[in-house]
Amino acid sequence: MIDKKYYNEIKEYCSEHIEEYKTLIKKITSIPAPSHKEERREKYLLGLLSEMGIKSHSDIAKNIVIDEFYTGEDTHLYMAHIDTVFPDEKEIKVIEEEGKIKAPGVGDDTANVAALIMTLGFIKKNDIKPDRSLLFVLDSCEEGLGNLKGCKQIFCDYGENITQTISFDLGYDRIVNKAVGSCRYEIGIKTEGGHSFNKFGNKNAIEYISKLVTEIYSVDVRNMTGKNTYNVGLINGGTSVNTIAEEAGMLFEYRSDSDEGLKTLKNTFENLFYEFKNKNHDIEFKMELLGERPSERNVDETSQEKLTCMGKEIIELVTGKNAESCSGSTDCNIPLSRGIPAICYGTHIGAGYHTRDEYIEISSLKDGLVIAMLTVLQEFKNNGAV
Repeated sequence: MIDKKYYNEIKEYCSEHIEEYKTLIKKITSIPAPSHKEERREKYLLGLLSEMGIKSHSDIAKNIVIDEFYTGEDTHLYMAHIDTVFPDEKEIKVIEEEGKIKAPGVGDDTANVAALIMTLGFIKKNDIKPDRSLLFVLDSCEEGLGNLKGCKQIFCDYGENITQTISFDLGYDRIVNKAVGSCRYEIGIKTEGGHSFNKFGNKNAIEYISKLVTEIYSVDVRNMTGKNTYNVGLINGGTSVNTIAEEAGMLFEYRSDSDEGLKTLKNTFENLFYEFKNKNHDIEFKMELLGERPSERNVDETSQEKLTCMGKEIIELVTGKNAESCSGSTDCNIPLSRGIPAICYGTHIGAGYHTRDEYIEISSLKDGLVIAMLTVLQEFKNNGAV
């Protein structure tokens, strides 16, 4: 059960600091941070934490690591990712209007980064000590072809001692407690091509990539274990309207919330591509694995359910609403794939994630900050959290 003895004090603190929280969200959001190019946001956050008197450092993956509470065994990890799905490298325009803060990346995951920083500021200001070993990380490369690089590095460096993970990501209307694994490929086809009139009849790479897409979409996943999906997300190729395409390519992925399902998909599509290449041996066929996200393996169900219930209890206590449990592809994929209990939930209500119309509702921010603080401060309850 959640210890509620300092719940009212936390709510009061969040009410008093809500404008500071909003300002921090807008400032961090304005700093571009595409996956693999988080340097500017990384530099700002390292400076901010230093000004707050919080010791931190960055690692080779551009993670910002706060390990002053890390003592080794039985460590609980708290994290939020600093990268965004958008490629922007110029300052992001942030708009506050109609009761919303609007900007690409504001909810995924900048507001959660700000909530974790506000929580760390409270801990530092009150000079409180945790009841156990804790590790706080603002991690890189969670999105897209970042392929969870930051989280993978954390588990490479600290994984043998981490026994539980909570990632703050997206909103507090749901809790991700099951990992969706995935594989992503770039596929290229090259043919002879030629002039559309003079060389009519030559092989066209666009025709062959189209045939391959048709074969992909003939795969039936209904009888596979778990929820399984696949998608061709991008096709490119050709030179002009009067040129037989010499080259064409596509980006393709498959996903599953079951380790068995993921293995079945891998076997199915690798066989499909092998057969396609063999029966079209007179074309050049290339396939590159761009990224792989693992699904969960051997997680203790009792421990995972206990952690999920704790998250749900906190959210319901603060908001009066029940958060839906669901599957997702998040930083939690890494601990869950190692058999470590992990859940993911956020600190706001918003919409438009991964679009230019992304926003968070200002009215949700106080409750969200209370959720973040109450989650983390459970680790300090025996040492005077407030």
